[in-house]
Amino acid sequence: MTLSLSAQLSRTPRPVVALTAVVALVGLGAGACTDTSSGSSADTAAQATVTVTTTVTAQPEAADDPAVSVEVGSSGTTCFTRGMPRDIAWFDSQWKSTADLDEIGFRLVDGTGYRVIGSPVSIPPQNPGGAITSGGTIAWDTRSDFDDRFVVWSQRESTDLMATFAGQTGGLMFHLRMAPTTRRGDSPADLGTLEATWTQDGEQQTARAPVDQVLSTDPADCR
Repeated sequence: MTLSLSAQLSRTPRPVVALTAVVALVGLGAGACTDTSSGSSADTAAQATVTVTTTVTAQPEAADDPAVSVEVGSSGTTCFTRGMPRDIAWFDSQWKSTADLDEIGFRLVDGTGYRVIGSPVSIPPQNPGGAITSGGTIAWDTRSDFDDRFVVWSQRESTDLMATFAGQTGGLMFHLRMAPTTRRGDSPADLGTLEATWTQDGEQQTARAPVDQVLSTDPADCR
């Protein structure tokens, strides 16, 4: 099942990139603790709900008119009410490039309770250069459920040494391996900060957006 969100990339006068995202739940129920699991395997059936609308601002590190902006779609607590999969697909962020770049990279930093496996995958929208209005958090082995009318799943690509062109956009899918303490409910996973880095005119530049989202199996976190 796919979580749906509406996100728009926008820009404000230099040097700050303003990013706004609105979460819209479709088909998963309205409560933050809603049980949305189905099937017999927790690792393939555990689902999550997010019920927060948020506005985030990414602060590029060293550019007054950055070539890349990043956006995170939701915040709050993502609850796994019938067990958390060991491996999770987190598809809740987007990027946009306003220049041709030979290489760009994305990563999650300063997070706890998980580790990232490999480089994230970038998935283009059905409308080239547009925003992606779907996303969420599901078990890694069911990640193809994100193949819908909003993205072109067959054109996904690793962001390891990825090049971009001006006007290109994409959604980022991270492979998260959850820590045993997170899966047991001892403490939630804090996703930290989304970071994009690229080189332009011989200088390395960075854009960041906070990920104000935690993943939890503890019912107390979902009240």
